Amino acid sequence: MQLKDQLITPLNLYKLVNHHPLMVKPDSLVIEAIVLMDQQQNHHLETQTNSKSSITINNQQNTADCVLVVDQKKVLGVFTTKNLIRLIASGRDLSQTKMIEVMVHQSITIKESDLDHLCKISSVFQHYEIDYLPIVDDQEDIVGIVAKSALSQKLDDFESIEHQLFWQSQDSHLHNQEICFQENPIVTKLLKKQFQEDIKITEKLQQTIEKLQAIGEGIHQYNQQLLLAYQTAELKIQRYYSLFTSTPYGYVITNKCGIIEEANQAAKKLLSVDQKYILGEIITDFIAQSQRQSIIYQLTKNEIISKIEVNLQPKTGNQFPASLRIAPIYNTQNQHSGWSWFISDLSERKQIERELLKVTEELEQRVKDRTAELLLTNQILQREIKEHQETEVQLRESEARLNLALETANMGIWEKKVEDRTTCIWSDTIGQLYGLEKGSLCPPSKEFFQLIYPEDQHIIVEAITDSIEKGEEFTIVYRVVWPDGSIHWLRSTGKLFYDSDGEPVNILGTTTDISDRKHKEQTLSEQAALLDIATDAIFVRDFHTEILFWNQGAEKIYGWSKDEAIGSNLQNLFYSKISPKQEAIALKNIVKSGKWNGELRKQTKRGKEIIVESRWSLMLDNDGNPKSILIVDTDITKKKQLEDQFYRTQRLQSIGTLAGGIAHDLNNILSPILTSAQLIKGKFAQDPERHLQMLNIIENNARRGSALVKQVLSFAKGIKGERTTVQVKHLITEILNFAKKTFPKSITFSSQIPEHLATVFGDSTQLYQVLMNLVVNARDAMPDGGNLTIVAENMFIDEVYSQMHIEAKTGHYIVISVSDTGVGIPPEILEQIFERFFTTKEIDSGSGFGLSTVEEIVTNHNGFLTVDSEVGKGSIFKVFLPAVQSPELPTLEEFDITPSNGELILIVDDEPEIVDVTKIILENNNYRILTASNGIEAIAIYQQYQQKISVVLMDMMMPDMDGVTAISSLQKMNPNVQVIICSGLGTIDSLPKSAETKVQGVLFKPYTANELLINLNQVIGNR
Repeated sequence: MQLKDQLITPLNLYKLVNHHPLMVKPDSLVIEAIVLMDQQQNHHLETQTNSKSSITINNQQNTADCVLVVDQKKVLGVFTTKNLIRLIASGRDLSQTKMIEVMVHQSITIKESDLDHLCKISSVFQHYEIDYLPIVDDQEDIVGIVAKSALSQKLDDFESIEHQLFWQSQDSHLHNQEICFQENPIVTKLLKKQFQEDIKITEKLQQTIEKLQAIGEGIHQYNQQLLLAYQTAELKIQRYYSLFTSTPYGYVITNKCGIIEEANQAAKKLLSVDQKYILGEIITDFIAQSQRQSIIYQLTKNEIISKIEVNLQPKTGNQFPASLRIAPIYNTQNQHSGWSWFISDLSERKQIERELLKVTEELEQRVKDRTAELLLTNQILQREIKEHQETEVQLRESEARLNLALETANMGIWEKKVEDRTTCIWSDTIGQLYGLEKGSLCPPSKEFFQLIYPEDQHIIVEAITDSIEKGEEFTIVYRVVWPDGSIHWLRSTGKLFYDSDGEPVNILGTTTDISDRKHKEQTLSEQAALLDIATDAIFVRDFHTEILFWNQGAEKIYGWSKDEAIGSNLQNLFYSKISPKQEAIALKNIVKSGKWNGELRKQTKRGKEIIVESRWSLMLDNDGNPKSILIVDTDITKKKQLEDQFYRTQRLQSIGTLAGGIAHDLNNILSPILTSAQLIKGKFAQDPERHLQMLNIIENNARRGSALVKQVLSFAKGIKGERTTVQVKHLITEILNFAKKTFPKSITFSSQIPEHLATVFGDSTQLYQVLMNLVVNARDAMPDGGNLTIVAENMFIDEVYSQMHIEAKTGHYIVISVSDTGVGIPPEILEQIFERFFTTKEIDSGSGFGLSTVEEIVTNHNGFLTVDSEVGKGSIFKVFLPAVQSPELPTLEEFDITPSNGELILIVDDEPEIVDVTKIILENNNYRILTASNGIEAIAIYQQYQQKISVVLMDMMMPDMDGVTAISSLQKMNPNVQVIICSGLGTIDSLPKSAETKVQGVLFKPYTANELLINLNQVIGNR
């Protein structure tokens, strides 16, 4: 009865309360809670291991399975091992995540006074489906926690004791019956039989219970698996929901009738429907009326629409093009239950396609116009060339005779070691300059000075000594005495060279016999009478730019009489309005080498600008010192005009040939820009790394497109001007890039260009045309494909080589070789390929001017050509051009940009995008900005802020009033206005010209931020 009384006593829940639960603060990290739970678990296991009793204390069960989040004794939530498993599966960084972010926000508690109500506690666990129930006092302060598992275990123990009591009572009852009825055999027999049956039933019941326990264990394991699967599924659902809500594309779920049941934020934005009202709308109502019925018909037939373009009509705003993908949705019984709609806005893509189509049509029209112009120009040019052929032949003969008359004597090369000044090494030709036999060796120092005129020996000694001590170059003139007693004049130049350690090693120099020149100076007065009958302008100037002699040919060409010219300054005669830069270059060369020839731009007395072919010879006095310069000028203005027209025809013909390749390359350039722009607005809009990558692609392809357009414009129009120092390696690189983009893919390219390739002095546009004609001919020679190779190298041509090639002269050259693996040139026509009008191509496939133009340009640059060809193996053309030394020019990126002091800049442009971008660049660099969309608005703004505006950025082509008119108006208001013009025409020659319009800078569109800031720096700094 004692056990029974104990069962009857109400279940004591106070012993189930864990009064020391694990607690953390809300700002604690999750990793700290995990460490705390792990330490508690290890402590619990050690306690069980060391305990002598096998009985588990209920209030210590599951002490490490949860942590309470408590703030000032108030329970904010519970964090369990189940929460931990989900958190780990989500991939979050536990060392950076706080408890307040991941705890279960649980306000369910029970007061300590309710612990006597077992039914109430059980119902709380059952109703809220929780595993832990915090216990609080009357002030809501935490007292402890009760685990659902502890309560279940206590109830199981209670049922076990009650079951044991039942069987004990049954045994006692049977025993009493046996005692009571042991004297009755029949009753005893019945009781024993009944007792045996009860035992069998009991055994079967026990077996059934064991089977049920095994089944229960299996069900428990299955429930655990279901729980894990549920947690995994919940994580996947959360990921898909996040993707559903964050995608930039519209996604809508409808039933079979098209009624919207679910839509993401992007769909609500595209359809202009508020989140509260979009559910229940019919999605087909947003499709344009003309396309709606077709889509409804396809859906009624349960057809899958993989992709279709339609016009959508949002609730507010205008229709826009969109791409739809519609797929059916099936329920668990594989029955069609609805549709999924995927919506993508195509507005921007359609706009870009329209602009691209417009650009393509404009380009095709330009090609047609250029082709027609080319044909007309070619016809006119052929007539003019035929008329002037005889004149050109006469000019060439005159040039050849004059060059032959002005050539100097033979030259020799010598070398003297710094360590051993007594000996010298010289070339075979120098011995003859000293009256010795050809090929004789340089004599020892003592014997050498016996050949020098006594009074001039100190000149050589001082020059050698100063060169070694000071490292200076020298040029000296001295006399020598030949063995026959005759006196001759020599001029020597020398330069000191150093080893890798900076120590002087040797002196290299040249020696030239100038005796004939001395005799020519003495007879100059006698020749003056003959010079007067020449048609060329012949005059003599001193080194102070004063005219000493002026013939009648000079009077006819320049218009100045002899009395007006003699004693006058060259600047006043020829360069009052144009730059004398080329004159200064020629003067430097004549002092160094004794002669110079080239083209110069000068002006006549009437102010007309003409082009002359000028030949200069240095005149020396009796002591061998430079005294004056003899100059012979031939007017070649008309000839140059004909050449310009002819070369332009050749360039336009080349561009017409390559037009298809240019259009293809432009499409390749625009495609990444179009795709990247869509990706920036779409998938990668929120991805900074991909966003920057797409912007770089757009910028790089925009630069490529700009470079291609500038290249075509520059080559088509040509850049007129004086000859300058040209980096040939840049021309070769541009030609290769141009050819790779426009030639057939069956042609492969290779090149060899040394890093320190020398420069040449010439016209970059004409040299570009030479290379273009050669690579186009190479392409035509390989109709089935092949390899095109361009090789450039520095080369010194000595006397032996010059004797083998009549056109060659001793000196430094660069050699450009263009070779192909094509059909080759038959030997019988190899000598005719440079003749005009000769061509092996079909009618309308070539004019026959290509190679003749190449030869003429190269010859005008004092160079020459060679060609080697073998039928079936290919050809190689070599271009030899005289080399000059030139320092490397700094790039735009190497210029220092001075920070702005808040200067006010007026931007005038009718393109809003250009204005916006330019404004952003300048504001980011501390400039203040005013903007105008046309010339009239610019004048009005400048009138108001005239004293504050530092620089005006003026577009040249605008509606209402163009840039030239606007600049003229601004200069009338303020003659000192600072203007930088902006143009998309590509070259300065394309800009409108006006004598009254003067500007301080030019920017060609599209320009970079660096180019804009450098121009502003230069203009503001020069004020």
